Amino acid sequence: MTNIYNRTTTLPPSAAERYREEAIFWVTHLHAAPLTPEKESAFQEWLQTSEAHQTAFEQVTNIWDTVGSLNHSGPETRQHYARKLSQRRRFLQMGMASVLAAGVSSPLASAQTIVTNVGERRRVTLDHNAELLLDCLSALVKTHEQGKTRSIFSSGQGFLTCPSGTDLQCLPSDYQVGRMQGQMNLKRTETQVSIFVAQGIFSFTSHKNNQLYTLTAGDRVVLQKDSGIKRDRPHPHSVTAWLRNRIVFNDDHLNDVIRQMNQYDGRQIVLRDKRLSSLQISGEYTLGNNMAFCHSLALLLPVKIETGPILNISFS
Repeated sequence: MTNIYNRTTTLPPSAAERYREEAIFWVTHLHAAPLTPEKESAFQEWLQTSEAHQTAFEQVTNIWDTVGSLNHSGPETRQHYARKLSQRRRFLQMGMASVLAAGVSSPLASAQTIVTNVGERRRVTLDHNAELLLDCLSALVKTHEQGKTRSIFSSGQGFLTCPSGTDLQCLPSDYQVGRMQGQMNLKRTETQVSIFVAQGIFSFTSHKNNQLYTLTAGDRVVLQKDSGIKRDRPHPHSVTAWLRNRIVFNDDHLNDVIRQMNQYDGRQIVLRDKRLSSLQISGEYTLGNNMAFCHSLALLLPVKIETGPILNISFS
């Protein structure tokens, strides 16, 4: 059977569109939770790379502030960077506000940001009766322009159910979604995007080579910022364990393990010794109970736990 998507020709996005999408990612990510030192460094690197990045970041921030779509708690980090940029280009805010007041079409003229916090999940209805379950510390942007709603999966993790397809944008701007139908696990960070197809089909085209890629049940694609496309077939139990409030580690370093566990429990775990970061663990654990997890660590590793509002881990 001939796949009609093989005959689809897509045009590469403009640089402005790519910068705007990256800015949307950072604005929603800055708003979702405090940045780790690593993410703070990555954001600073992106912001300082070019004047175009700074312009896109301020435009997105100003528009969302104007329409009041970022009205959740904890905006200090986002406002801090926006103020620094505004000192040099205050005309942007007035210009974008004028666009909105005049009713002129703008990519983010009417936007809604849905952000989940630590330990929070949220189910969102999309077009064509599709549904997205947002995991903790995840963000979805809905823009409304000329009577059409566009949804952008900006960061975090989600499980998508789309029996009739959906127009959800979940890939970097270098790629174009072709067909998206069934059930799939989505994951997006500042450096990569992964799509795992639990049921159904997912296809996309790369603007770099205009090649079509098709995934079916059991397939996963990982789009790395610097290393291109990687395909594999992971164990479904591990990828979707979070849907059962579980998480699976396989020789993962302790610093990454703690980062993931802290997304699901307000009682945060802190490593008191940097040398602990390189320790590795495997196994399946329950999410949302950091105390129980720390007790398990004390049995598996040469560590001790200091309990309190914060769970401190140090060498025993």
